[in-house]
Amino acid sequence: MPPRRVRVPFPFGGLTTRIGYESSDAQSTSDCQNMVPDSAEESRTRGGSRPGLTKRYDSSVSGTSKFAVRVSGGDNTRVYEYLIIATSDNIFIGQSIANGTAFPITYNESLSPITGNLITEAGDNVITEVSSDTIVLFDFNPSTSGTEIGVNYRDSVIISSDGGYVAGNTKTFGSDSAGETGSIAFTSSEIRLSDGGISDFTNENLDTTAHIVEIAEGSVPTAGSYKIQSITSSHLVLQGSATIGTGGVTYTIRNAVRDLNPNTPSIDVLTPTAGFIPLGADDVVSYRDRLVFAKNRTWYMSKQGAPGNFDFSADPEDPSRAVAGTTAGPGEPADPIIAMASAGYDYLVLFSEAAVWVMRGDPGYGGQLYQLSGVAGCISRTAWCYGDSTEIYFLGKDGLYRMAPNAGQITGLSQGKLPRSLRGSDRDNFNVTLVYDPEDNGVLMFIVPADGSQGQHFWYDVETDSFWPVQFGNNSHQPKFAATFGGSPVRARKATLVCNDGFVRDWSGETDDGEDIDSHIVLGPYQASEIDSVDSVLAEISTVVDKTSNPITIGVFVASSAEDAVDSAKANLSPDYTFTISFGRSTVRRPRIRGSAFCLRLSCSGVWAFESLSAMIATAGLNRRV
Repeated sequence: MPPRRVRVPFPFGGLTTRIGYESSDAQSTSDCQNMVPDSAEESRTRGGSRPGLTKRYDSSVSGTSKFAVRVSGGDNTRVYEYLIIATSDNIFIGQSIANGTAFPITYNESLSPITGNLITEAGDNVITEVSSDTIVLFDFNPSTSGTEIGVNYRDSVIISSDGGYVAGNTKTFGSDSAGETGSIAFTSSEIRLSDGGISDFTNENLDTTAHIVEIAEGSVPTAGSYKIQSITSSHLVLQGSATIGTGGVTYTIRNAVRDLNPNTPSIDVLTPTAGFIPLGADDVVSYRDRLVFAKNRTWYMSKQGAPGNFDFSADPEDPSRAVAGTTAGPGEPADPIIAMASAGYDYLVLFSEAAVWVMRGDPGYGGQLYQLSGVAGCISRTAWCYGDSTEIYFLGKDGLYRMAPNAGQITGLSQGKLPRSLRGSDRDNFNVTLVYDPEDNGVLMFIVPADGSQGQHFWYDVETDSFWPVQFGNNSHQPKFAATFGGSPVRARKATLVCNDGFVRDWSGETDDGEDIDSHIVLGPYQASEIDSVDSVLAEISTVVDKTSNPITIGVFVASSAEDAVDSAKANLSPDYTFTISFGRSTVRRPRIRGSAFCLRLSCSGVWAFESLSAMIATAGLNRRV
């Protein structure tokens, strides 16, 4: 047979592990790392190294990260956007501050805690202009916080509570099922809660901005959640009116749901207005101007427009009343709700581990809840994200799924390409985060072991419907949480990561915070003949790469079978021929090496882009390696 020229384009189909070695598809690859179909240098569709990580702020957050959420809002003069990061130490607010008024307006990025002293980048305290007094930020005691989840509600962030009881110096409030015994009195226009067993309430580590009083059902005063207005030695002053009633009560004091105003900034207990605010929620979202909590198998919705009203016994004729329910059908057990996704006023999605439920409309106004899937589910509350058309991407036990816009058809995306790579993750042993990057039109999937060790990450490219493994050379760069965030009015939204070392980084740039990115891709295998017993000779290789690419190493791996050639290229062990190209169109190389199958491994440390490769392959007689 005469020699044949093989033109090898970049495999825009991404990583595929399902296709047989002998029938490999030139549009896919059997192995790659830190590659994407749009090169990081120009965002041109020709394949190359992935985007890097760029610090958004000079300062970092401290403590164990709990959540990250974007808050957007506006007033008559401006539109603003904040990145709220909650940790075990503090709550941090990232924002862009206009730098002057001259056109064009530029913005400075800042990240500040809401408690403690205001400090300079050099670590010095900032003092007032009129005295030497240190500027103290809002008084927030993180030690009293059991919060884990935050959600944007109107222009603020509602922060859920773990529902734990408050531990005092002398006793634990609500340590038993009966709670504590006290009495309610209405005196001097105040609702006073006293307890003969407590000599001094000020010694009980109580915080008006962190704790809430629950009066049990069956008490003479009206049962429900009550905000603590003030603390005295003899009693607690509760928010309310004389209609609460007076007399003996059974009460507990617990970690409260909190309301953060990032514009002030300030944080306070979410003001209860009726009923019991759900504590210890597994997830919380905003839907149709209602606050929605999911706890175990039940969902709870506040009264419309009243996030502190959870009075489920209110007038049933009032469609805006608080409502609750489960995902169970008639006579069926309900599954625990793992995650929720709210699509504005249109619909609400509820995920279990093996099912997807959709609520259309408002339940108080005749809305309906139905099961969309009884197979696919979501593995954790952060394992989903929206795309650019309100489609939802979510990771289930057996791979990545996409729900079409308007809660349409659910499609498995990874099962036909990566049947096993995205299996086996769970919320007990892994921290899973999905985030959409609108600039590059793709979904980042971060699967980080709970111990913080190196995880398995993927970029899913929406345009090419392809998967690309991602790895960070520095374990400090692995994300704990991520959000799609812009910051300033002139800056496009990007995937923004809260990393292991506490720094906030954008998915952008050409390096990982100054560190070159090691990347590679395997092409092939290629054969001159379909007859297994016939060898081929790789006679020529030429390449076309980006004119500014860093040096690219090309290794040629030859074996007696396609599978062996792929395995050798993936392991990068002793290539049969290797050479390096710098940029542009390379000179023709003539390896003149013989075997049944060939694989090429292209690797680089730094930014590079690859357009195509051309090879001349000829038959060479019976296989010598068998």
